[in-house]
Amino acid sequence: MANTKTSNLNALSSIDAGDLIPVVDTSASETKYITRANLAIDLAIPPADDTHDHGSAALNWRHYFMSGNFTVDSASWIGLGAAEGRIAFVDDTPDIIRFRDCIARFGANSGTYMINVTPSSAIAGLQIAMATINERALSVSNADASHTVALVKFIQNETNSATAYGLHVDSENAAGPAVMIEAANTSIEMAQGVQDMPFFNFTATADGDTTSAISTLTTSGATTHHVQVDINGVKAWIAVSTNVPS
Repeated sequence: MANTKTSNLNALSSIDAGDLIPVVDTSASETKYITRANLAIDLAIPPADDTHDHGSAALNWRHYFMSGNFTVDSASWIGLGAAEGRIAFVDDTPDIIRFRDCIARFGANSGTYMINVTPSSAIAGLQIAMATINERALSVSNADASHTVALVKFIQNETNSATAYGLHVDSENAAGPAVMIEAANTSIEMAQGVQDMPFFNFTATADGDTTSAISTLTTSGATTHHVQVDINGVKAWIAVSTNVPS
């Protein structure tokens, strides 16, 4: 078999598990064989680390079908190119996943912001569950001191439901305030839109008491409530009543 010319051999369109593949062993000057399983191992493991490419920019492999994991070295990326949209993985504490030179779209293929969440079905767009971690759930900052746009903007276009809030803060079990605003200038500024709706709508619960932010006063009727405010650490109350003032 060592002297057989390749022109005398029949070509195979595929390699079956039981086929033997002849290989010339130049060190022994003889022809040997390897199995399909051994060939797969030799092709899967390169002879040198970080040296050989799989395909090229001009000649690409098409699809990869895998049932295991895809592991890359730290700071390696998967994407369109070194200066194009790509995902990089960095070995750190904790590990970091970087989305570079791109915008991210979750759900429908729309949006021009850095992160766009547009649900394509009846599911919540974004949920942050902190469990028992003592850190901020969301931190938004802007280092540009000259910016002229809102740092955070909520747009609610639903007009058919009274509970379709633009922002709903639920801190029923929290010991601290639901919302705290610190500002060097005007803390809250409100501009009336096209709908003739109130800026604030307070709703008191039936079991409210004098320590609640809005509750029934113990010395007044059932239709009188108050708003509790804090002035330099001293609690004060603003009376609110459904009675027509005289």
